[in-house]
Amino acid sequence: MTAPTALPTARTAGRPQLRLNIQEAEFNRLFQAWFRCLRNHGAPFNRVPGAKRIHPATYPSLYPKAMKACEGRQPIHLS
Repeated sequence: MTAPTALPTARTAGRPQLRLNIQEAEFNRLFQAWFRCLRNHGAPFNRVPGAKRIHPATYPSLYPKAMKACEGRQPIHLS
């Protein structure tokens, strides 16, 4: 017997899916495509001295237009 899986919703249908066995190169490719889309829609990617790279997904409410425009590229975790 297999465990039930979550059915796609309108917000998740068609989005890239992160499988448990995803390879690092594929993981990076999916996120880079999303980040590129966000950047192309005006969301800045900045570096803060002494901190990791800051990206718009950290503060999605500051970049609603970019987040909405790129929603279909945002990878989702399968459960």
